[in-house]
Amino acid sequence: EGSKAQQIIDYARSLQDQTVYVYGGQQAPLRTDCSGWVQHIYAKFGIKLPRVSRDQAKVGTPVKFADMKPGDLMYFSTRADKVITHVGINLGDDFWISNLSTNQDVEVLSNWGSWTQRYFLFAKRVI
Repeated sequence: EGSKAQQIIDYARSLQDQTVYVYGGQQAPLRTDCSGWVQHIYAKFGIKLPRVSRDQAKVGTPVKFADMKPGDLMYFSTRADKVITHVGINLGDDFWISNLSTNQDVEVLSNWGSWTQRYFLFAKRVI
């Protein structure tokens, strides 16, 4: 997959020191939230996604945690009712990247980290 998935990942990583998390922010990729960030990155490579994570989650093919590949979208919920609250991009090698929060802006996290394991719902393949 040296292709589109790798380009998406490389671009996402390049934004690590540039993006500032702003909930509902419309100035992607510099001032936006997780779903605006993901929408911008994928659009740059010709993949149209809805603006908010719960709508983005309706797009693509479901993927099991164990079968995730680089470029797959990972969905999370911190809510008791499991409504999607967060999206990130799988990097491969057991890591993912996301514009997570005002505390962290863009961060690379382990698939096996406690937050990831507690709130992960499912993944989707859109590439």
